[in-house]
Order: sequence, then C-alpha cells, then structure tokens
Amino acid sequence: MSGRHVDSPEPAGGAGEAAHSGTTGAGTGGTTAGGRVQKPGRGRVLLIVVIVALVVVAAIVTVLLIQNQRQSQAEPEVPDPVTTTLPTPTPAGDPIEVSEDSQLVQALPTTVLDHVLTELAADQDAFVEHEALEGWFLTYSAPGSDIEVHVLQWDSADEAAAHAEDVASGPDGLSDGEGRRSGDVAVQGESVGRYEIGVLAGEQQPAEPSTPADDDSEPVATPEPLGPGMAVWSNGTVVFVATGDAGRLAQFYDNYPF
Repeated sequence: MSGRHVDSPEPAGGAGEAAHSGTTGAGTGGTTAGGRVQKPGRGRVLLIVVIVALVVVAAIVTVLLIQNQRQSQAEPEVPDPVTTTLPTPTPAGDPIEVSEDSQLVQALPTTVLDHVLTELAADQDAFVEHEALEGWFLTYSAPGSDIEVHVLQWDSADEAAAHAEDVASGPDGLSDGEGRRSGDVAVQGESVGRYEIGVLAGEQQPAEPSTPADDDSEPVATPEPLGPGMAVWSNGTVVFVATGDAGRLAQFYDNYPF
C-alpha cells in the first residue's frame, strides 16, 4: 500500500492556462499582461477635434462670402442725388422814374425779378372803350424778354371781373395745353379775383424782345420759352392784362406784388 503512486491535481490557472492567456494578450494588443484595457492616446483625439472645427469654420466663411457677393450684385450702390439751384433772376438795369400823380400808378411795382419798368403811358381811351375810370400801358423789360401790361380800374369789382373774363375767353384768348394755368387771386387768404395764364390762341412765334439776351451771361432760374402768351387777372376793381412769353409770364405773375 505504501508503494502506490497518486497524481496530485494541478492548481487552477496553471501554467498551461497562463501560457494561453499570454498568447491572447500579445495577439490583440488591447489587453496588457496584467489584465488592463489600453485606451487611445489623447493627442489623437485632440487632432480630430481641431480638424473638424477648422472644416466647420471654413464652411461658414464660404457661405458668408457667397451671400455678400449675391447682395452686392442684386443691390448696386445708388449715388446720392445732386441738386443744382440756379440763382434768382435780378435786374440788369434800373427802372424809369414814375412821376404821375395817380395813386394806382404809384402803387404799381417798377421791378419784378429781372424785369424793370422801361415804359409808362396813360390809356386815353380807357373810358371810351372800356368805361373804366383810368388805364395805363406799362412795359417791363429784361434780357431776352419784354412784358407788356395793360392796367384798367373800374368802380366795382364785378365790372373788373367781367372784363377779365371777356379778355380770357375772347377770340384772341388762351389755348388749352402746356402753360395753361388758372385759379383764385388771394389776399390774406381771401379771394379777390381770378387769374388765367396760357399761350395765345393762333400765335406761332414770339415777338422780338427789345433787350436781346446776352449769350455770355450766367444762367439764372428763368423758364423755358413757350411762345406768345397772355396773363389776365383781377384784383378787386383793377384788371391786369399782360402779354409776353407764356413761360416768363407765369413767373412774372407769381412775383407781381399787386
């Protein structure tokens, strides 16, 4: 009995198993001999993050550049408007002296913008032809323009208004079209008469002005010629009938202080 041989069992995790485990760790490279899991390096992760960020930034910059280019093509720059204001016409000479005792004549202006009074004469037939109390012929002149004015006064505003209407609607009256204007004559906000301005019917060429325009003169704010015209307006008991270029007449009427 003492000569019998008994094999001792191998302990768990013996040399064979240890050899097998060592082979597996060497083959995968993910587990060390001590059993720890090997993690990727931090430098590699940081490099990936930086590359992704650069790609995103480049994409955003590209989109912004494309949008700005489209907006600049769709909305071209508009230059600021330039406004040129010509100087107001001023008289080129002096008006004649008025020595008549008539209160009406004394109240009439001798200068209207660049036009100055160059002639004045009484209408001797004012009562015979128009039954007016008095009448006057006046000429206002400026370089390149003459404006003739016939002034008549009656006892009543109704007589004056009737005469103004007859002149404006007569055979030698105004034609419809460019330069035609009409409206109320207002004094301190109240209507004291009517006015009509326009080109004379049947006229083709303007009369030659007594004072030719100077070609070398500085440009001023004067209207373009429209042809022979007439302006008729009443102010209470007084009527004014002015003839000249229709364009200049409108400016003349707008600045006539009566």
